[in-house]
Amino acid sequence: MEAKEKQLVQLKIEKAQRFAAEGKALHAVQLYIKLIEEHPDSIETYFNLAGLYESLENISAAENILFDLLEENSDNKEVRLFFGHFLFRQGKWNETIEALSYFSPNEIPLASFFIGYSHYMLLEYELARISFENFVKSGQETEFIQDAYIYLAKTHINLTNFDMALLYAKQAETFYSNYYELHLLFAIIYYYLTMTAHAVTSIEKTLKLNKSDLSVKEWAGKIYLKSGDYKKAEKYLTKFIEESSEVSPEIYSHLGITYLYTNKIKDAQNYFNLALKFDPKNKVALEAVKSLEKLNQNPVASDG
Repeated sequence: MEAKEKQLVQLKIEKAQRFAAEGKALHAVQLYIKLIEEHPDSIETYFNLAGLYESLENISAAENILFDLLEENSDNKEVRLFFGHFLFRQGKWNETIEALSYFSPNEIPLASFFIGYSHYMLLEYELARISFENFVKSGQETEFIQDAYIYLAKTHINLTNFDMALLYAKQAETFYSNYYELHLLFAIIYYYLTMTAHAVTSIEKTLKLNKSDLSVKEWAGKIYLKSGDYKKAEKYLTKFIEESSEVSPEIYSHLGITYLYTNKIKDAQNYFNLALKFDPKNKVALEAVKSLEKLNQNPVASDG
């Protein structure tokens, strides 16, 4: 495309952008389509039209334009990265991975972050770990680096590599000193490392920053139970059960144990039975119910 032609195309793109800014979306779309017909080599026009469709929530139209563009320009790194980022924003994880796996980790480091996050969302934690670590090793200075450390910590928690999870959580702390989710991650990691005092300190920092997040209440209950603070364990586990639409059998068992320790036998029995209703093989609840049956044969406890 010659310089004069480029200048003309740019002026028309700017006109279409003004139409869009003024709320004249149809005019902008028509102008972009005409531009594409007359100047099919103008990549920016395709990007702008796709972006306009996306803002209008016409996702299928945006995707079709970018898919066709990539088909015609499969070696164009800019087009592939733009399309991959679009797919990422739409939560199309498999498609994101397919589009961006074309790049080597050193070639486009940001692609490794998008691929890692996509694998994480697909619960493919080992593949997520590899991509996130490739991104971090690239040394690229970007706003995504702090998120990469957070997701590496989460990934290693899911892989039960708690020492590595702690290492990456500490890396993230450089960027997120007052981010409640980071303190929650520390609490979870310390819980699994049986560093209970540290877990309590971290969950208390989390509660100061955000008491409304259901996962915070869930973990507060579990950590206080482990630390022997049964009053607080009961408080947070009860709140979690009351407010959550999805309660695992594990949580019912935890509350049952809490009631056992506070000598509220009937309440304990109710929650162990609930745990078994949803998971008949729940070991904690099964053992507790057996113990309670023996206790009932020789009743010495009260409901305090």
